[in-house]
Amino acid sequence: NRGPKCLFLFVVLRYRSYNFTSLTKRDYIFFFILFIPTTLFGQGGGQQIRPEPAEMDYVSVDTADGTVYLKWKPSPSDTLDRYIIWEWQPILEGSPILVAKQVGSIDSETLEFSYPGSNVGEAPTKVSVSATWTGWDPSPYADPHTTMHLTIQYDSCAKNMELDWTPYVGWDSADYVKHQVFVSVDDGSYQKIGETDDTVYHFIHHNIEDNRRYCYLVEAIRKDDVGSFSNESCKFTDYLLHPLWIDAEQASVFEEDQVSMDFYIEESGEVTSFRLYRRTGPGKPLVEVQDFTDFYGSELNYIDQDPILSTQKQYQYQLYSLDVCSDSVVGSNITGNIVLQASSVSLQAFLSWHPYTDYEAGVKSYHIYRILNMGDPQLINEVYAPDTTFTDNLDFVSGSDIEDEICYYVVAEENDGYTRGKQGFSKSNTTCISITPKILMPNAFTPNDDGRNDIIKPVLTFIPERYVFQVFDRWGSRIFETTDPETGWNGSVNSGGKASEGVYIYYILLTTTKGIEVEQRGEITLFYP
Repeated sequence: NRGPKCLFLFVVLRYRSYNFTSLTKRDYIFFFILFIPTTLFGQGGGQQIRPEPAEMDYVSVDTADGTVYLKWKPSPSDTLDRYIIWEWQPILEGSPILVAKQVGSIDSETLEFSYPGSNVGEAPTKVSVSATWTGWDPSPYADPHTTMHLTIQYDSCAKNMELDWTPYVGWDSADYVKHQVFVSVDDGSYQKIGETDDTVYHFIHHNIEDNRRYCYLVEAIRKDDVGSFSNESCKFTDYLLHPLWIDAEQASVFEEDQVSMDFYIEESGEVTSFRLYRRTGPGKPLVEVQDFTDFYGSELNYIDQDPILSTQKQYQYQLYSLDVCSDSVVGSNITGNIVLQASSVSLQAFLSWHPYTDYEAGVKSYHIYRILNMGDPQLINEVYAPDTTFTDNLDFVSGSDIEDEICYYVVAEENDGYTRGKQGFSKSNTTCISITPKILMPNAFTPNDDGRNDIIKPVLTFIPERYVFQVFDRWGSRIFETTDPETGWNGSVNSGGKASEGVYIYYILLTTTKGIEVEQRGEITLFYP
């Protein structure tokens, strides 16, 4: 429209020297023809006339295919050619600056349009329309409308899905009524699960189940019941599989006040975090002992070396698999150390122990081991469950070179028929007894050097730690003494001549390896046949 303006200016300049009262009819017709186009097609400072803008009704995301659907009211201008559809898009990828870009056009008789949104799942979609006449600039944009943009966050610990969305932009606040929330589970049909008012853009869906696909939509509702849907947002509630079982194979006393244990873990599980718990006996609360993270394998071994431990007490253990929230899920059977107690009377040792509990196949038997002179353990018997006592006859130690301290431990063995891991076993603590030495002293002897009954000495059940054997005459004078349990009195007086026939007094003092002192006094009769 620059041409008409220039022409009009030329004519004005050309005729400015004329007196308009002297213009002819032909001159008036010329000015009229020139003036009409410039006023009809120019506006405000000579700008070209454009159609009046349309009015946006609403925009929504199509729930079936994710396309953008918009609808508008017609422009008041007549004889329109087409409507142009605009979407505000980033000027460059990732830029926060948006510019209007044409995404389509449609004939002037149609007041709705749909197209694949450029970024529906990532951000709100802002759209508008403009009207056009053929060959002329389009109308100004209709006031744009913007869809809601929905995002979801899964809280796997609380089993909640949190929904947040941006508000719908374009409606008057008086017309904007509420939001409706919909869910689809495992690609099923959408069901309404809740509502919020027009100023609340947050919703929590509770009681979410594991390993399922959840999809959500939010619909903004206008007071005339027109609705605008957000984008669809989906999440699969992936949940790592836990093992089907964890089997506690054993809990054994490893060293003094240390408990060693083995667990076998069923291999179909996907979790790699486990937690070991301990309690100080049946019915007591479980206490966390150790966490194992990034564990891959089927056999987990651990030695509990906590300073508080005393293997004279019973402890019970359980291993649990952990979920992402550090909650215990699958637990093992209970395992625990066996506490063995021992006592003695005369030449008998009495053993008793706590029963081992909770093997998969139950306890088959207990193997009894004995240790003499700090040597290798020897299996001496097998007691079948549910018995948990044993008496060891120690008559064999009389007159032997066995020390007075005897030690024991027991080993529980799992029954046949187990299906998990290996056959279980559990070793108890080692406990020792000190048998009080018996002093068997003859009361007479004949030291005549005939090779029979020439020496007198006590018969001991154990070799003592310390030993004194003394002989006194009737006046209390010591005539013999030795600290060697193998040395006896041959009747001589202080290594001199033979003592005369008569009654003599002996005194014996023993100290066991446990520090127990034993004394014995008595009479010896010496005679010569």
